[in-house]
Amino acid sequence: MDVLNYCSEYLRAKDVPDANEAPIEGFKKSTKWWKKRPGSKSKTNGEQKPETKLVNSAIHHHTVASLIAFAQIEKCYLCRELTKSLQRRCPRAFEVQNLSNYRTEICWKQCSKADQEITLYFVLAHPTAKRDVWNPTHYYRAKLWPKQTFGKHFDDPKSNLPALESIGSGSERSVALALQWLARCRANVDGKHTQCKDQTKNFRHPNRVLDVFTTLSTNRLKLVSPVSEVDLFSRDRDFITLSHCWGTWGAEHSPKLTSQNIRSRFSIGLDLDNTPKTFRQALEIANWFGVRWLWIDCLCIIQDSLEDWLLEASLMADNYKNALLNISADAFDDARKGCFVDRDPLDITPIETHASNLDQSWYVIPTDHHLFDWMDNAPSFSRAWIHRERQLSRRILHFTGKEIVWECCGTDKAGFASEMFANGAPFTRTFNRENKFQICDVLNEDIDPTDIHATWNDVCENLSRKRLTKATDMPIVLSSIAEEFDAIPPAGEVEYVGGLWKSEFPECLLWDSSTHFRKSEEYIAPSWSWLSVAAPVKLNHRVVPLQWWQDAVVRVEDIELELKYPNQPFGRLASGVLTMEGHLRRIRLSFKEGGKGSFDLSVYDDQTLRHIGSSWDDYIGDLCRISMDDMIDSMEFDYFCLFVTIQQWKDVDTSRSIACLLLEATEEGHNNGDTYRRIGTLDLEDL
Repeated sequence: MDVLNYCSEYLRAKDVPDANEAPIEGFKKSTKWWKKRPGSKSKTNGEQKPETKLVNSAIHHHTVASLIAFAQIEKCYLCRELTKSLQRRCPRAFEVQNLSNYRTEICWKQCSKADQEITLYFVLAHPTAKRDVWNPTHYYRAKLWPKQTFGKHFDDPKSNLPALESIGSGSERSVALALQWLARCRANVDGKHTQCKDQTKNFRHPNRVLDVFTTLSTNRLKLVSPVSEVDLFSRDRDFITLSHCWGTWGAEHSPKLTSQNIRSRFSIGLDLDNTPKTFRQALEIANWFGVRWLWIDCLCIIQDSLEDWLLEASLMADNYKNALLNISADAFDDARKGCFVDRDPLDITPIETHASNLDQSWYVIPTDHHLFDWMDNAPSFSRAWIHRERQLSRRILHFTGKEIVWECCGTDKAGFASEMFANGAPFTRTFNRENKFQICDVLNEDIDPTDIHATWNDVCENLSRKRLTKATDMPIVLSSIAEEFDAIPPAGEVEYVGGLWKSEFPECLLWDSSTHFRKSEEYIAPSWSWLSVAAPVKLNHRVVPLQWWQDAVVRVEDIELELKYPNQPFGRLASGVLTMEGHLRRIRLSFKEGGKGSFDLSVYDDQTLRHIGSSWDDYIGDLCRISMDDMIDSMEFDYFCLFVTIQQWKDVDTSRSIACLLLEATEEGHNNGDTYRRIGTLDLEDL
């Protein structure tokens, strides 16, 4: 018998109380949860009312079977969402023998203020098992937002927006919202959208664009050159860009601009029916805004011409920065499936609940983590090139697998809106903290330089987790973002060096990479640059606790760089050498069999090997930690250790920590000196 049949039989065989009507300690009856549209009349169960004071926990469903039954049979929206989350987090709960053994509960903290949001923790519990009452393990979180305080963030039911009836994200309502968001951003009434209007000093159009109006009227997709049609582009200045995943299909079958068809694309055009759905719908979206010009990479750059590609690649950053907005097709991994998706209207309608005796209403919304879980499944959010496009674009309209989402450079939470939160979010964390760097207000003259570099580190860490077909493209992807940061006042001499900044040396050399990745065999950047590993990295954020002091114990004397392309100071490096002065010791690392990464550390004193100790202490924990830039193939290594920083308590001459670079000697000499390459980092604790 499968799980659903079991739950159906369970529901019919027993007089199962609704989870929201089950008596619990300190509660006569809890408020009934249901899905309702904003503005509709509230309902109550009519017999018993909740206590005026909320308790800290309540039974939601007495069994997992009841939860599933209400999700699948009774079509309860909330139970459906909880079931999906529980299935991901606790799959064993769905084994038939466990369906009646576990119950689901709701826990929350008491709030001292009536206008404060409440976090609800949905917990899977065994009635007889001992539990941690202070920190229960939850499988889902939601927020109760008091309507009186936070209602402004949700769609006003009295607004002029069309009713939410269509299930498509290309509906009349979606169009109205998108136009509303753009108008609000351009008007900048609240003064938070200054950077959204910040385009390059010398505005220019792309060299080639697609004519939206002509295409939609003739069904022929034509290219137009702004250089040849100056009058047209002086009247219709705005243009829109498209971010999309090529995928395997796109690389082989998507229509492309080539040196053979470029003449016909200008004169005759391409039959619109022979283009993938994403391109056709992007034309439709551009038409929403009354914008005549659209730029799509594969249709506007000659794909079989290296000369044209290099030229257009150097101008591509300006295309995204100067565009009115960027359309981001996030839902699918190639262009065949389009931008628009069908969805359940309930997915983008907030749950509203009302306590009649308190005369108070709340919106029940998943926490920010659950609201942005679409990012985990969006192919576009895993691509490095699209991450770059998103960072450079001033405004983005995301077409996700769930709803349309607005993103711009607005500061102080003004850079986000969605169909669920039509007027912006009440919470501060959006996009799972993978935000556009402009929202940090980096152009503010009063901002601390440390905050600017922390923002840079966040951008780089996020970028390092993205996918690239060619690992050698990462410095190119990063170059335009680096140029943006270099322009932050006070702008002066370029201090950008291979993903790092001179002002942050030597601490910025202490980045860590994952040992689960094999280092690229192709040269990407010098070994001291995090770009060299082509793997997810954690950069050094220079955060020192107040009770500690930290100092650098190595000095960078010289940096010699050779650019691969001399006219691209933010681009790839052909070579890069650091000349440093500091304390260098030869060491040996001996890894233990079955030791889960533990090792013994020894130091060479002249020709004698002196054992220092184990990396792990059963009482203190880690005494030494290493992070290797490449996968380890042996159990014992001789390396060199270069001390970089020392850190300790301000008032105590103990608890000293030293951060080091692990180096390997190379056969090549440089200026008659010893030359090394970086292979990882070593942290020595509690010295």
